[in-house]
Amino acid sequence: MTYPAPVDTGSTAGFGTRPGHFVRIGPNPADGRFFLQAEAPIGWTLTDASGRTVLRSSACAFSHVVETSDIPSGVLLLHLLDTRGLRINSPRRVHIQH
Repeated sequence: MTYPAPVDTGSTAGFGTRPGHFVRIGPNPADGRFFLQAEAPIGWTLTDASGRTVLRSSACAFSHVVETSDIPSGVLLLHLLDTRGLRINSPRRVHIQH
């Protein structure tokens, strides 16, 4: 299945300060899915405000499609992980809207 490229919604940002870890995210807010594109392979974790893990991908890749259709509307925190599983950014808000 082919997905469209992420849309630059103004929420595109450089995550963290490590060289080679710039990541694009879009669309944000997400309705059904959002996309991550990275300069280096990454994994990710989505948590709720209490820190509970909602979704995660330990598979490191340059791009991810994150399906959000089964997640209630609200704000989640996106944590990016390097190939060793270490966080490479401060959490970023992802808005889920259905």
